[in-house]
Amino acid sequence: MLGADTSAVRSDLRDLRVGMKLGEIPAGGYVNLRCATEAEKTLASWFDYKQCAVDGYGRHAVHFEFDEKTNVLGSLDDKYRGTKVGGHPVILTLLIDHTERVVGLDIETDNNTRLFLRKKAHMLGRQAMSFYGDDGWTCERRQPGSDEAPIGGLFIRERCSKTVDGKDIVVHRDFYRPLHGELKDFVSTAKIEVHSIK
Repeated sequence: MLGADTSAVRSDLRDLRVGMKLGEIPAGGYVNLRCATEAEKTLASWFDYKQCAVDGYGRHAVHFEFDEKTNVLGSLDDKYRGTKVGGHPVILTLLIDHTERVVGLDIETDNNTRLFLRKKAHMLGRQAMSFYGDDGWTCERRQPGSDEAPIGGLFIRERCSKTVDGKDIVVHRDFYRPLHGELKDFVSTAKIEVHSIK
């Protein structure tokens, strides 16, 4: 899912790895760096991350996108355009601490996309679980709420977690529709959180 890395130390996304130092991130490949909580605050480089607000854990959150010009899949084919993981349009966030170390990576499906892609968004969660190994997950699953219903017999409100290689991995998946609303208002999302163990 996340990267085609074959080195001894596996990456979490392309050549990004939770635990690495900012200086290890390649100069090219990533664009549109901006503060996650202040989208209007753009950054010239990763090293400007301290311009972004600190969260309760002392981390600075930076949104970023893939540079299509250096996309290893890059082509004129539209299915490879934009920032996607496993074929799903995503919003990417890197969490950086005061020592210039990457301590977290969040990957969240982007709802602002075509209906066909949005319907499949929840599947990214399964891809992530497979990437980190199918065994050892602890999952919590919710039953439909008073205004929630399955779609085609399928209902997902799920949070799965595991610890691997000194990292806490949490995968959230949702797939359902409003019971009394329009079918077009369905929910299909996935979020993957890869964080250093605190």
